[in-house]
Amino acid sequence: MLIMSALPADPLFSLQWHLRNTGQQTSGLEGYDTHISRVWSDYTGQGVLLAVIDDGFDETHPDLVGNYRGDLSYDFEHDRAGAAATKPSDSHGTATLGLIVASNNGIGGVGVAYGAEAAGYRMSLDDDTSAPAMLSMFTAASQKALSDGVAITSNSWGTTVEPFDNAELQSDYTQAMANLAQSGRDGLGIINVFAGGNSREEGSWTAYDPVANSPYAVVVAAAKANGTITSYSTPGASILVAAPGADPSSIVTTDRQGPLGYNTAADGDYTNSVLSAFSGTSAAAPIVAGVVALMLEANPQLGYRDVQEILAYSAKSSAVGAPGYSDFVQNRAADWNGGGLYVSHDSGYGNVDALAAVRLAETWTKSSTYENLGTADAQVNTLSATIDAGQQARFRAAFDTDLRIQHILLKVELETTDLSGVTLGLIGPDGQNVSQFIEKPAGEELPTTLSFTFDTTHYWGESTLGGDWAMAVQNANAAITIKSWSIQALGDSVDVNKTYVYTDEYGYYSSLNTHRGVLENATGQHTINASAVTTDSVIDLRARMVGSLVNTAFAVADGTVISRVYAGDGNDTLYGDEHNNILFGGRGNNVLDGGDGVDTAGYIFSRASYSITYAGGGLTVADVQRGTTDILWDMELTSFAEGTLSLRAASDQAVSVGGLYQGLLGRGMDSEGLRYWTDLALDHAVSLGNVAQGFITSEEFRSSALAGATDHQFVEALYNQLLDRSGEEVGVDFWLSRLTAGAQRGDIALEFLASDEFRTDHMSDTVRDIASGGNIWA
Repeated sequence: MLIMSALPADPLFSLQWHLRNTGQQTSGLEGYDTHISRVWSDYTGQGVLLAVIDDGFDETHPDLVGNYRGDLSYDFEHDRAGAAATKPSDSHGTATLGLIVASNNGIGGVGVAYGAEAAGYRMSLDDDTSAPAMLSMFTAASQKALSDGVAITSNSWGTTVEPFDNAELQSDYTQAMANLAQSGRDGLGIINVFAGGNSREEGSWTAYDPVANSPYAVVVAAAKANGTITSYSTPGASILVAAPGADPSSIVTTDRQGPLGYNTAADGDYTNSVLSAFSGTSAAAPIVAGVVALMLEANPQLGYRDVQEILAYSAKSSAVGAPGYSDFVQNRAADWNGGGLYVSHDSGYGNVDALAAVRLAETWTKSSTYENLGTADAQVNTLSATIDAGQQARFRAAFDTDLRIQHILLKVELETTDLSGVTLGLIGPDGQNVSQFIEKPAGEELPTTLSFTFDTTHYWGESTLGGDWAMAVQNANAAITIKSWSIQALGDSVDVNKTYVYTDEYGYYSSLNTHRGVLENATGQHTINASAVTTDSVIDLRARMVGSLVNTAFAVADGTVISRVYAGDGNDTLYGDEHNNILFGGRGNNVLDGGDGVDTAGYIFSRASYSITYAGGGLTVADVQRGTTDILWDMELTSFAEGTLSLRAASDQAVSVGGLYQGLLGRGMDSEGLRYWTDLALDHAVSLGNVAQGFITSEEFRSSALAGATDHQFVEALYNQLLDRSGEEVGVDFWLSRLTAGAQRGDIALEFLASDEFRTDHMSDTVRDIASGGNIWA
């Protein structure tokens, strides 16, 4: 198993249950946190730049200054450099900023990504700020994010006071976020994280707010310290995941220094008192933004859509629901823990899991960006109709293009004199997965005309095909006219080669449906990604063999070809089959058996992180930094971050290099030199002949007796030092003729090393150990 890293020593860390929940909160349950402490041994967000868009920041806070980019910070309300809190009410930003990047420095608490950096982008979030002014500030902030090289924006704010009061600005907000997705991070896309809102008790839905209803946003709900949804978290089909938000308030983070801010005590620099504790989706969103920073450090090549998908597929949905809020349904995907994902209007795909998300990020091979975004438009049967009071209707549509769905956009234009009686949603082809958008909204100034595009994430991983989609409308009050409507799917083109993701949720959901226990797909060559699994796994690709994931039976059906397997943090055993398999054991002490075929043992870090030793016909690969070891059988190749290494070639090259030490320098090899010369031959395409010439031109050789030797003396030395005898006249004459004809001395030495006589009778014990499986790079 992975060795636990040291936890932060900051004095308030023990109160930060969102980072490490030991049950310290009343009604809190141990373990219901972001699952982050094991991530910090490898990743802290280093090298990742965020922009926190909020109401102002305490730019001199001692827990923030180390990671705060004041040189990039800006006040968009006053159009000036710096983002300091200027009003008595400007306390929000300091709290959200600290949740992400508060330093691990021995004071206060820590942020989720305490190695990352963040710029403050100040906006006015006062209630009296006009909608056009807020849009203008956000648009300017988005443009600056592009020029500053920001990777993630964290947004703990929304635009809506009443339902759809800013509907006319939706296209402008969508365009600003689309620009970030299209142009940010050199085309990979900036990840925009938004709070889902705190208005459940007012009957609100995320669909009412343009910024919480965009395919370019990660929309976040708020969970309690026991994992269930809070009483205030706004529900909606656009919610992707939930994160700690607290109910009652209990999130400890940075606060404006002194009596300003939430903690009004003279030394109130943190929200660590009962009356000052932070909460809300305003806390949940920056926590997720911090997790994304860890993901991008682990894999900087993730596209913005990859990040969204990983968050969804790594979230924990089991045991999240609570009475009154338990609307989890299974969708029609087939690539998550043996079947479909479970999704909810309350928590999206469940609570964020930093460890699972980072493990998937490390092993993710796709690059899903704006440029390669696929779209498909459905054909609607009835474009317009009027629904009288007390009536309901379903409008049907179907796709004729197959797309693997990530988001579905439902665009509706309608008219009514009373929107408060309207319920509107989208029903998937299975008839069970309903995305609710309008639910009898309450407000003093509801619109009578509405043109709006609703976003849902509920069909992630499904195919657009498989049956009709339906827009369902119920009308309790005045007549409503649907003037037009359309459905568009956003996602990936369909690939016959699938990736099947398994997490620690597999055991629970497989117990509900045993069909999840057998992976069957006879078309294509597939990947099993179980890197997010933390228990011991046995993944056996051989015919009619049963392994286990999360202590639950798991098997691959006959005829299903698996080309690549990623295991997780447990002590795993992986068996290949007759195909050319690539097996990644992950972080534990693992056994990889390739079986037949040309098989590769995969490692995500650089080769310098590992020592490689042959023993008894097998191979041992030790992760020096993490203290774990893999035992390899029947593996022909290894792959590292730099590329692929042939194990047989490595042994052959090392034997030759070891022999050059023996023949040219007259001594045994040293491990540093062996690695240097072998790496030149393997990694840099330097021929062994040139390696041998390198020996001959080395300072050590030039100071030896052989440096000034005649050709005859050189050949005799090779006989003596490599074959332990004098040269016979015929043999000496042959080698002298070769040298006279222009052969290099290094090439002659290599030919001696390749001879049966040397390899059978005269290798040094160290070189012979390599040839039979000894240590190459320890």
